[in-house]
Parts: sequence; C-alpha cells; structure tokens
Amino acid sequence: MTDPNPGDSLRLDVEVRVVGTAFTGPTGSGPFVRNDTVATASNAAPLSDNAAYHWRARTVDKTGQTSAWVSFGDNGESATISGSPSP
Repeated sequence: MTDPNPGDSLRLDVEVRVVGTAFTGPTGSGPFVRNDTVATASNAAPLSDNAAYHWRARTVDKTGQTSAWVSFGDNGESATISGSPSP
C-alpha cells in the first residue's frame, strides 16, 4: 500500500458479502502499517462452506482518508467466484 505522504500509516479495509448481497461497508480491517508496505486483513467476516462471495478492498490512512473501493477480480456483482477469499 502506498500514499503520497511518505510518513503516513495505512490500513486495509475489506468487505466480504455473499453473492447477491449488496455492499454496505467494511466487514474487517487490518492494523496500520508503514507506507509502501504490504497490508493484510484477517478479520474480514465469518465465511460459510459452499457459499459464493464477492469482495472488495480499500486503503485508509491515519487521518481517515480513503481510496476508492476496488472489487476483487473485476467480476460482476452476480458472478460466482470459485472458492472463498482468504480474509
């Protein structure tokens, strides 16, 4: 994750929903990390077996500014994704 401000700390927000369920806001986030560092989110949502999910992610900085959401795989909202995301 990168930010134009080299001293900024960033975190990853994710939203995971069952296919056919609208996005409404983050279901999980990771800890703040240094700029230009890989970030993770391990508390995305409880996932069920045999369910299809769609998900998206965004960057949040320490001041609360956010990037645009980016959908995983650039799939349509009704597309079934093989397997489950690794939150």
